Amino acid sequence: MIKITDKKLCSGCGACASICPQKCINIIHDQEGFRYPKVEEDKCIKCGLCIKVCPIINVRENKNNPLSVCGAVNKNFSILKSSSSGGVFTELAKYILSSGGVVFGATYDKDVNVIHSFIEKEEDIYKMRGSKYAESNTNEVYIKVKEFLNSGRLVLFSGTPCQIAGLKFFLGKDFENLITCDFICLGVPSNKIYNAYKSYYERKYSSKVTNIEFRNKKDGWVHFNMVFHFENDKKKYILRYMNPYILTFYKAYSVRPSCYKCKFRGLNSGSDIKLADFWRARESKQPSYNFYGVSHVFINTKKGERIFEKIKDNFDLTNSDYEEALQLNGSLSSIRTDIKERDKFMKKISSLQDEEIVEEMKNLCSQNVIEKAGKKIRVEMSKIKYKK
Repeated sequence: MIKITDKKLCSGCGACASICPQKCINIIHDQEGFRYPKVEEDKCIKCGLCIKVCPIINVRENKNNPLSVCGAVNKNFSILKSSSSGGVFTELAKYILSSGGVVFGATYDKDVNVIHSFIEKEEDIYKMRGSKYAESNTNEVYIKVKEFLNSGRLVLFSGTPCQIAGLKFFLGKDFENLITCDFICLGVPSNKIYNAYKSYYERKYSSKVTNIEFRNKKDGWVHFNMVFHFENDKKKYILRYMNPYILTFYKAYSVRPSCYKCKFRGLNSGSDIKLADFWRARESKQPSYNFYGVSHVFINTKKGERIFEKIKDNFDLTNSDYEEALQLNGSLSSIRTDIKERDKFMKKISSLQDEEIVEEMKNLCSQNVIEKAGKKIRVEMSKIKYKK
């Protein structure tokens, strides 16, 4: 029976609940807004399957380097501008769907909660395109993936490294028709904080939020904006440097405890392809830069290699390697270790209302007038220098 005695040892992937033959494991939110399994002990038959599929308990260290690494910029400007970085996920999804397959990834439900779901039509790719900085609900999604795989459908599953690992342990074997794609992950933000921020702006604009763009490129890829779309057709743009939600996330004060002891850094998730922002592409051995984004692409398996070969002509590519990636992107291998300040912040907001939580985030990330002016100047200078 799965029991969470140390929250740093649960990633909230949901594999245990999905595998349970008695359906006696429920995924509930704790006071911080994170998902954890809770067993109905009177229904448990002690089969041990939940223990066997837990990716943290059974973590597999991968010491292999990727087969290849490159920088990628989508040649289609529309896709590039609407993607988080270089527009690689869209091309992967298009290929899978054109081959009669199914694509799983993070999207929104009708209340703009982040969930994992699937699409079967190319016109629906936009729902999964772009980063979503909140913990996604994976209820029943692994079961659906297995159904499609057993029916012979080609499946692309995109998610966090811990979700990829959870899926693989749930499936229990390798499926040739499964392609997995994850990304370099800074951590998973709390839904309590996400919902507080969303509710704050709904009250401020007296209208329901209908969509959230976390990485709008109006001011470019590096200087992205978070955009709230409202039912009354209004929009609210918040530059990343002025955004308490994003800044709190970057400080790692809003992420789940397991992110501080992440077992899936590097290539430990077992994904076929890993994607990342190639933030420091100008410093690489083959320098590149695009105002609207560059992806760092890690091809980890032969399956990933075969799929990327099918779509590579859609990109302007530059050479890179794993050693360079480790040097230019510390988040690939490093983990956060000091959880004390994060716990102090979480404890402080535990009894606060939505607006009070947002004010606490603002206080945490407060900036003076000179700092704000300097960052706005930096944005405008970047647009003059790099925008074409």
